[in-house]
Amino acid sequence: MNIRIDLKIFIFFILFIFTKQSTVYLLLLAFVILHELGHIIVGLCMGLKIQTMKIMPMGVSVLFQPQKQNRNTKFWVSIAGPITNFVLAAIILAMPEFILQETMIYINILVGTFNLLPIYPLDGGRILETVLLRFYPKDKIEDIINKLSNIIMICLTVLASIGILYLKNIAILIIIVYLWWLRLIENKRHHIKSRIRKILKQEEKVI
Repeated sequence: MNIRIDLKIFIFFILFIFTKQSTVYLLLLAFVILHELGHIIVGLCMGLKIQTMKIMPMGVSVLFQPQKQNRNTKFWVSIAGPITNFVLAAIILAMPEFILQETMIYINILVGTFNLLPIYPLDGGRILETVLLRFYPKDKIEDIINKLSNIIMICLTVLASIGILYLKNIAILIIIVYLWWLRLIENKRHHIKSRIRKILKQEEKVI
């Protein structure tokens, strides 16, 4: 198993310290790690093996080896993360009142709901992919999800701008910038895949 650490995690921590939200960031990081642990447990139970684990600013990203992965496996592994957060929120809600209880519940609901957005590479994008595979070929699905992800990101950016204006919370800006960085990487990857597919189709016609 290959383990990588994204050094941007320290930049994020410093930014949250300056905004006096380091406690919230550490809680967010902790529950995102538990979110990813949900993916890992279900993946291992379904016979998958971890290929790469990367510690990122917003948690941990785990990539399973492609062997043994089918549509149903991908669906359950993807949805396991958000379900973990909703279960954690319910458990914390049922506990006697304690400091930061509301914040922990809010963070878990936020992380679970946020990850269900149909944006790739979020869980929602992967779940949508497994559903669409029943009706469309994989190449077409990648185009659909990529376009939908960009549209949703634009809408989120507009909403985030309003949130920053009224809530005066720079943490929202940091998250949106980070998401756009992920989207730019995915857009570039999708563009390269599309070009390769076009070249291969042209070569098939020539042959």
